[in-house]
Parts: sequence; structure tokens; C-alpha cells
Amino acid sequence: WGVGIIMYMLLNKGNHPLYDKDNDTTLTYFKKLENPKWKFPSSFSKISQKLFLKLVDQDSSKRYSAFLAL
Repeated sequence: WGVGIIMYMLLNKGNHPLYDKDNDTTLTYFKKLENPKWKFPSSFSKISQKLFLKLVDQDSSKRYSAFLAL
């Protein structure tokens, strides 16, 4: 999960995919984690989006391992 978040931030100028420092509180951030809605900037290629979604799958048994991500 963390690798996916870091990948997103590296590809999106340091912006977090869910947390908005200007508008979110701890409570609103945790609510977003319950049912995340991922938004991708136009600079994200389709393959980047697919890899990200595999890295952050909420079902840990379906989530990519480091080996699969490579």
C-alpha cells in the first residue's frame, strides 16, 4: 500500500492521492480510506494507473507484492 502511495506522489509532484492538507482532518482522511476514490491526473499513463491500483488494492491477498510490481 505504502509503495503505491509513494509512487503516486512521485508521479504527481508530491501530491497525496487522498489527503488534502488544506481541507482534511484526521477524521475525514480516515473516512476516505474506508472507500477510496482514486483520481488520476492526465499525466498518468494507463499502465501507471493499473500498477498503482494493484499496489493499493484493499484486499491484501490481491495486492501486488514487490516481486509482482517489478
